[in-house]
Amino acid sequence: MKIASAARLMSMAFLSLAVLLVAYGLYGLSHFAMYTGEYFDERLLLFDNGVYPFIWGIVTLIICQLARLRHHRSAMLIAVGTAFVLFVHMRVSIPSPIAGQAIFPDRSLLNQLIAICVVMFCLALADRSIQRLLRLIFGCSSPEGSE
Repeated sequence: MKIASAARLMSMAFLSLAVLLVAYGLYGLSHFAMYTGEYFDERLLLFDNGVYPFIWGIVTLIICQLARLRHHRSAMLIAVGTAFVLFVHMRVSIPSPIAGQAIFPDRSLLNQLIAICVVMFCLALADRSIQRLLRLIFGCSSPEGSE
């Protein structure tokens, strides 16, 4: 196996991990739960709710973008676009809280997650323009095969 093909395989695995973390987080955030006291989701094994894997997935996607992995832009657009649609739908259809109970995810958390999605979407859309600007400023040539 050549070094280039091994590196390509590792980059695709890292990108797949990022998308899986975002998907796992969306699974955890895809339902509303009423609770009293501290919220804990018994359905998820690794995390107590979907916020943590979603944020780790977003951070991993940013790392993929910084490392210039192949297909990082399309993976970001798909993952963040799906998350944005789900969060906007949840924000519009949030049930009203019952007396003495709180809801998870609440309006403020959904607003923050929507803002994260908008920023990530803008980063993905502006990726090529940012790379051109950096090449112009620093006089670097782009590596072959990058998006």
